[in-house]
Amino acid sequence: MFVYARNESRSEILDKAVPVSERVDFQSQYQRKGPQVNVSTASGSPEGRVAIVTGGGRGLGRAVARGLARAGCKVVVTAAREKTEIDEVASEFNDSRVLALTADVTQPEDCQRVVDATVAQFGRLDVLVNNAGRGMKYISDRFMTGATLFWETNPTAWQMIIDTNVNGTFFMARAAVPRMLSQRWGRIINISANYQTMQRPGFSPYGPSKAAVESLTIIWAQDLADTGVTGGDGSSLTLVGV
Repeated sequence: MFVYARNESRSEILDKAVPVSERVDFQSQYQRKGPQVNVSTASGSPEGRVAIVTGGGRGLGRAVARGLARAGCKVVVTAAREKTEIDEVASEFNDSRVLALTADVTQPEDCQRVVDATVAQFGRLDVLVNNAGRGMKYISDRFMTGATLFWETNPTAWQMIIDTNVNGTFFMARAAVPRMLSQRWGRIINISANYQTMQRPGFSPYGPSKAAVESLTIIWAQDLADTGVTGGDGSSLTLVGV
C-alpha cells in the first residue's frame, strides 16, 4: 500500500513509489498542449480532413468546429440535447461541410452511430475532438462561491459528470480508433482542465474527471504507439488544458 502524507514533497512521494531506474518521463513525452493543434495533410493544409467534434454546439466545441470547417475540414458536430445549437453551426456553411448529429457520448451505441454516419457521409474519419463535458453547475449553482463537499454531492449528478467526461471520452475514442487504424492515420484531441481545477476544494467530481482524462490520454498514447494514430502534434495523443 502506498500512503500519501501531506508533508511529503512530490519528489519524495515519487522516490518512494517508483525507483528512478523504472520511471518514464511522462512530462516530456506527453506534454499538455495549447489550443492550437495540427491536423494538416502533408501539403501543410487541413483541406479535406474529416473531424468529429463532440459537444460542438457551444463554447470551446463550437469554436473548434467552426475553425476546422473554415480551414477546409469536413466536420461532424454532436450534442446530447440541444439540436438547434449544432444546427446553427452547420447552417453557417451552406456547402454540406458540416453535419449536425444528436448523440449522447455516455451511450456506446450513439458513439458508434456518430462514427458510422461520419464515414458514410464523408468517406473517412481523421480527427476526433473529445470536447463534450459536464461541469460543476450540475452539482451546485454556487460552485464558484460556495464549495459542495464531496459527501454532500448528489450521487446522480456525480455519476452524470463522470459518465460524460470520462466514459464519454472512452466510448468515442473506442468507436473512432478502429477506423483510424485502418487508415494508418488519425488524430485524437482530449480536452482537460488546469491542474488547480483538479485539486480545488469542492470541485468533485469535475476536477477528478479531468485528472482521469489526463491519465487515460497518457496510457492511450502508449497503446497507439507506431500506429499512425497520434495527437495533434504528431508525437502523442494531445491534451488541451483549458
